[in-house]
Amino acid sequence: MNRRRFLGLAGMSATAGCTTQLASETTPSESETTTTSTSMEKDNNPTSGGSRVNVSITSITVPTDLPIKPNVEAINPLATENHPPQLRTTLPNTMEDPVIVGDIRNAHFENTFSESGKYVLVPENSGYGNAEPGCWRITGGVGQAATYQESEIPSNSRSTRLLNLFAYGESESCLLTGTYQFKTLIDISTSTAQSTQNTSWGFTIQIEHV
Repeated sequence: MNRRRFLGLAGMSATAGCTTQLASETTPSESETTTTSTSMEKDNNPTSGGSRVNVSITSITVPTDLPIKPNVEAINPLATENHPPQLRTTLPNTMEDPVIVGDIRNAHFENTFSESGKYVLVPENSGYGNAEPGCWRITGGVGQAATYQESEIPSNSRSTRLLNLFAYGESESCLLTGTYQFKTLIDISTSTAQSTQNTSWGFTIQIEHV
């Protein structure tokens, strides 16, 4: 059974409703490539990693019939004293028609926990919360976000998010090494589709000592 929760940082108000906005976009210069995998999360006997760890993407799971091909990259894979590891998710639309993605924040893994609950991805513009610089572990001060947000991605454009990777929960260590899996729901519809496609996509990360 997948363990999945969606969160907002402390101080963020929770308002019910549904909003529609134009997704942040750039025009892709090269075709997107994704890797389909069915690998599951493994603890791999995680050990204390301190703050000197490296994050790599080991697999990406995307349904073959999805109109868009989501992708994720480790933009800043090293944890430093100035920032935690950072990932970037991309939802490229190479179709001739615009696509509607909902909930766009869930699709980008905003405030989403790993399957084990030991890590959480938080939007970069939300700040670092109560995480200690250099340790990058959140121990509290997290509240629920309760809005549903749809976004349109125009033809030949993309929507992106920069995400901070934080360890979560009480522990004597900072960033645990091991293999961790993230999975989220994504809803896709187009002007020509008769219904909305409800599915999921995900990826696995490897955290190692450096």
